[in-house]
Order: sequence, then structure tokens, then C-alpha cells
Amino acid sequence: MKKLTTFVLFVFAMLMVMAPMTFAAETDDIVDLYPNDKITDLQTTYGDSNWDLVYNGHRYHFVRGAARYVSKLANKDTYVAADLPGLSFNAFAALWINDTERDVEFTTTNARTDLTTVVHRMYAYFDENGKMYMFEDHISTYFITNDGTAEAEDWRFSTEQEIADYNEADAEAKPENMLSTHVRVVLDESDDDGYKIEPLGYLTWYHKAYNAETNPVKSILLDDEPNSVSIPAGHTVVSFGTLDRGTANAKTTEWIKSLPYAMIQEEAETAQFTFDAPIVYTGVSSLDKDPSQAGIQMVAPYRTSFDFPSNLTAAFSKMTVEENNNLVFTDQYVDFKVEISKDGELLETINYVYSGSGTTYTKNAQTVIDTNVFGDEYDVKFIAQTESGLVNEVNATLIVGVIPPRFTNVKNRASDEGVPLLDLLYDVKATAFDANSQAVDRTENINIKLPEGFNQYNPQPGVYDIELSFSYDVVFEGTIDDTLTITYGDNVTAVTKDKVDTVTVLNNGTAYGRFAIFTDTTAFRAATGIGSYGVLVLVVKDNKVITVSDRLGGRFLSDSQTVTSGWAAANAEAWQQSFTIPDGAVVLVTFGSANIGTYSGIQLNADVSVAGINPSVVKTVEASQTFKFTIDDITAPTVIVKENNVKVDPAIYTNRDIAVLSNIIAFDNATANNELDKYVSSYGGLDLSTPGTYNVEVTVADMAGNQTIVEFKVTVIEPTPNRGEVEELQDIIDELTEENENLKDQLQDLEKELVDTKDQLGNQIEDLEKTLDQTKNEIPQNTVSVLMAVLMSLGAAVLAFGGSVVLFFVKKK
Repeated sequence: MKKLTTFVLFVFAMLMVMAPMTFAAETDDIVDLYPNDKITDLQTTYGDSNWDLVYNGHRYHFVRGAARYVSKLANKDTYVAADLPGLSFNAFAALWINDTERDVEFTTTNARTDLTTVVHRMYAYFDENGKMYMFEDHISTYFITNDGTAEAEDWRFSTEQEIADYNEADAEAKPENMLSTHVRVVLDESDDDGYKIEPLGYLTWYHKAYNAETNPVKSILLDDEPNSVSIPAGHTVVSFGTLDRGTANAKTTEWIKSLPYAMIQEEAETAQFTFDAPIVYTGVSSLDKDPSQAGIQMVAPYRTSFDFPSNLTAAFSKMTVEENNNLVFTDQYVDFKVEISKDGELLETINYVYSGSGTTYTKNAQTVIDTNVFGDEYDVKFIAQTESGLVNEVNATLIVGVIPPRFTNVKNRASDEGVPLLDLLYDVKATAFDANSQAVDRTENINIKLPEGFNQYNPQPGVYDIELSFSYDVVFEGTIDDTLTITYGDNVTAVTKDKVDTVTVLNNGTAYGRFAIFTDTTAFRAATGIGSYGVLVLVVKDNKVITVSDRLGGRFLSDSQTVTSGWAAANAEAWQQSFTIPDGAVVLVTFGSANIGTYSGIQLNADVSVAGINPSVVKTVEASQTFKFTIDDITAPTVIVKENNVKVDPAIYTNRDIAVLSNIIAFDNATANNELDKYVSSYGGLDLSTPGTYNVEVTVADMAGNQTIVEFKVTVIEPTPNRGEVEELQDIIDELTEENENLKDQLQDLEKELVDTKDQLGNQIEDLEKTLDQTKNEIPQNTVSVLMAVLMSLGAAVLAFGGSVVLFFVKKK
């Protein structure tokens, strides 16, 4: 079998056996590589080509328009840049698939730049079985070692130890047979290493040593022109773009640089190129009544039957192999379903079954959407899957009546304080939708509710909630069913739509049948023959008769007038011309006794219903939204300096910040005092231990960053006793004073005791003197002398004892 056949069947087989592709970050230990490392960029910004490359533990996702098929090009062997389709996003990888039976070459005039517009500097080559056999990189560097000579080069990848030694060696001592360079690597079973390497020059596909004059060998590995991209039949080439490498996409860069090492492994894995396109729906997006907004917004007309269209389709692009081995992609139509849910509950499933030919489907009708409930909302989900199991779900919202009104361009805004008459709406728009889902500009009807404390003429700093709202009356014009039903008791009459507001002669029952019906006052007044004998007119509202004009019975009945007989032609005609049909009412006219039948003699408030006339209805829709308006504080704090030269006593202030800041008073219009940032921005050398005058600077900043700077002088004076010393001295004084008072009290007590003792001694002396006088007369003279001596000694001793007592107590205190 030819190479291409093998390749194509390999790809096709992979599609059949591989699990469904998903957008999981990592599955089965396979690391997904997305553009810019973001899955959202693949899904939205760039789009998916549906081609993936799985190799060396990674899955590379190719962006939309990346694939190039040789079978789609002109039937020749050599191509130039002009023959190639452009790349949608040339900063990412291109996938070159040779799905033909011939070898091809893509030539270039400027080192392949013209082949990819933005030059791709890394290329990986895979054979028909997915085996990678060549890698080229002329921008990144790899360590390689030459086991041969300068004349007979034999390069291989350097070992880790060789690289470590190379990096540690001084410049002059680095091995001459090693390079950190750009490379071309080719598998070669004849080589002992299993591969060959040649060093490339920077940003060139030629050998590093190439020189047109002195060394004209462009490549020691390729026979073809190295600048060209040669792709044998059935082979695939991947060229990597600018955004695939570098710091912006480190994971992909690391993977690309690992490819040559993975390629040379003894049991290197086989690359898997897979194509799995998702389901694409046709006709679903056209159901969106509000395409300017994200998502699909469907509308079921109010009071009108609704069903999903039968011309919706679901298909995926299926890859097949033609007899000439070309890859062919065709739309494969599949069955799909529509799930209708409300409040999380599945109500009904509509199944679309593919007919097997063309784009035709059969489906069942929906039965659960009630279009008589204005504003009712349903969740709708379209579900289909490919043969490989890739599921595509599209979610939509279906609302009965009209698309909900909305605001656009509502966003949080800001302005400086004090700007008068702020434009609160700016570019805000209000949009409502009429009964036909046509947009109606309601910007001029926006109501603005200002929050308490917000002065639009002089707004002060703060964050304010601004509430916006508007309403719109949606008018649903009256409708008439094809067939109307009039019911009075057991009598049921069917009237066709063509008898409504069209009858011009009321006294010709043969022409219009049993009943003519009017909902339009002008049409009713224009009809003739109301005065003819036998014409019965009934006005019905809310299933009740509110007026009767009966020429057959000569009666007229209404809330304001009752005529039981004699209702003449002139009376009927005059009433007709002055009568206006009330909102929601309908006029029934019949002629002749045969047609009147059971309605003969009918009275006010009789139960009569007319089904099939849907009067005009007005529904009011409303929208509201709130945004925050920030008024920025641009006023600096107010700072008052108490003294231009404040004296500071070090005995009172031990902290210089407290000493300085105590000389200011600060306040702000928007920031609370305790939230102001007050600090000394310049101390001017202030030293509380050194008396002198210093120039200081204080800065006060509010929460908005506004600041005020003030300057003043601080004079440090000689310290006075400090409070601790004064208090200690006072304690001593208080203690001495208390002891002195106690001593005074004790001295007074002693003084009193001494007085008492003196009195006692005086009395005793007097007694002794009297005794001595008596004794002196009784004893001899010499004896008296001795006795007197003894007594005098005794008195002196008593006086000495009293004085000693006084001195003892005085010394003790």
C-alpha cells in the first residue's frame, strides 16, 4: 500500500478509536497546549482548526486556518509562496499535510519567510506513520558535541556532565568540540547514535560554517536546498510561529525544544494527528431576536401559537479518504434534540430526526410553551453529538412576548468634588422592544433616583448608588381567529373571520348568515339597515350582555336606559350613530326571527361568550439598574498651628513626635480626624535632650492622598523637675509634717505631766518642810543639820529624775 494510504488510514483509525476530544486542561496525563496558554483564545479569539497533535506527553491545538492540504493546491511538484493559502494566524503553528501520492517541495526567496508571512523558525517532520524523523531550529540553542573532526563532523547531543563541565570552564578552557548552537537533527539508522546533527547559523537554514566563497557546503545532512521545505508523499510537517515560543508561552516553548530529544529515543513514540470537528447548527442563530447581546434570545409571540422551525440542522465536518488518497471533508448531518425547561425542570423534548438525504428533518411539535402568559421564560437547549461522541450544546432563553428592556453602557463612574450639574447618564442608553421585537430608544425616559446626601449641584466626596429606571408600554394589537364561536346557553354558533367588521347591510341575514360581528366603531356606524324591523343588536363585554337593541320586540336595554316597547327605526339609527364600542366589547347583529331563534327576548347580563376575538392589550415592561458614582476628594486637610514657636519642656515631653504634633489641629472635609495621617516630615535635628530652637515640618494627609504641609519652630527649654521628683519630695514633706504634729501633741502631754509632777513635788516639799519644822524643834541641833542634808539631797534627786524624763522623750522624736 502506498505511503499516503497508510497515513490517511492511520489518521482515520485514530479518529475512530480516540476518546471524544474535550477542552479539559489536562486528561490522561496529556498536557494541552493552547494559543497563549488560554483555552478561551482557542475557542473564541482564534478559533479551532479541529486538528490536534499528540506527542511527547502533550496535545498541541492548531488554530483556525492552520492546516494546508497539498491536495487542495495545483497539481504540481514544486510550489512557491504565491501558490499557498494564507494562514489565518501566522504567529502560531502551521500544519502542512501532503495528502497526495507525490513528493513536493515548497521553495522560498527569503529563508521561508514568504511561505508563512511571519517566519517560522522551528520545523518538525513526521512520516506517513507519524514517526518524527527531522527537526530544525535556527533560533534556540542546544549543546552538541563533535566526536569527529572539523573535516569529518560527527555531532551528537552533549551529555549532562559535558554540559556542566562546559558551563563551569573559563572561556579559554571550554572544549573546542562543543557548541551551544542552533541545530538540524535527522534520524539515521546507520549512525552509531541513531541520528545525525549539524549546527546551523543564527536565523539561517544553512550549516553554521557555510560561506559562499570559502565553505560553500550549505548542509552536511540534506541533499535538497536547505531553505526549501520538502515533504514526501503522505508526510506531515509542523512549523512553529512566533507566539509558540518565548516567555509568553513557556509550556509550548519547552515542549517544542523537547521534540528532538524525544525523537532520538530508542523507542520513540508515534505522533497522533487527529481531526475531530464539533457539531455546527444551522438556523439556530437566526432565532436570536437580540443578536447585539451575548447568547441567544428567542421570543414566542404573545397570544400566538409558537413552534420551533423544521428547517434547523445539525452537522459536523467528516473526514474521509477518496480513491486517490486525498482527504475529503463533508458535512455529516445528525439527529439532534431540543430540551425545553422551566425553573430547572425539563418540560418537553423536541426530537429532530434526519431524513437521510439533503438537509430535511422530521420533528414533533412543542406543546408546553403557553404564549398567553406574558413574560413567561423558558430555558432551551439544543443538543447533538458527532460519531466520535463530541457533544455540542447551545443554550438559549425563550421569553413570551418581548425581549426584556435593558440599559447599556451603565458602568461605575467618578468625578472630582465640587463639579456642578454632573451628567449622571453620560453615554447610558435605554432600549425597549415593541411587540415585533424591534428596538425602541427610551433614553429620554430614564428616571434617575439620587441617594440621600447627594447634591448634584455641589457633590461632596463619597461613593453614591445612582438608581436608573424606565418603563415602556408594549401594545399588542387585537387578533381574530379564523373561526369565532358564540355561545348562549346550549346554543353554539360558529362565525367565520370574514364576518367581522365587514358587513355593510344589517337587514340582509341571507348575505351574512346568523351573525355579523363588529369590534370597530367606525365599521359599525357605517353599516345600514339597523332600523329595519327584525334587526337584533347585542353588545357583549366580559361574557355579559350590556346593551340590547331589539327592533323585533321594540325594546332597548342598557344600564342608562330601558325601553320595553316602541323602539322605532329612528331610535335605533340615532343610537347607532352615537354609540362607541367599549374597550373589550363586541357587537353581535342578527336579522329575522329565523336567525334570532333562542336569542329572542334576551335580557341584560345574560351569559353570552364570543371566543376567537383577542382584543388589543397593553403590557408595561420595566427595567432598573444601579451604578456607583464616586466623588473624589481633592481638598487637602486644614491644619492650624497653635504657636509659631512652641516651647517644649523635656521634663514633660519625652517623645519628640508627641511634642511636635501637639502643636497642630487638623481636620478634613471628607476624612474623619482619627483617620487622618499626621506625621513629622522633617525634625530639623530636633533633640529633646539639647536645649535650642529647631525648625520642624509636619505633613497631614487624608484618605484620598491630599496633603498639607506646615512649618514652625520648636524651642527646647531647660528641664524643670520632673513630676516624679516633685511628688517624692512632697511625700517627704507630708511625712515630716505629720511627725511634727505628733511630736507637738506628745510635748503638750509631757508639759501637762510635768506641771502635774511639779504641783505634786511642791505639795510634797511643803509637807516635808512642815514635818522638818516640827522635828527640828524635837531633836538636837546637830541632828537637824544632818536631817536637812538628807532631805535636800532627796529633793535634788527627784528634780533630776523629772528632767531626765523630759529629755528622753524629746530625743526620741
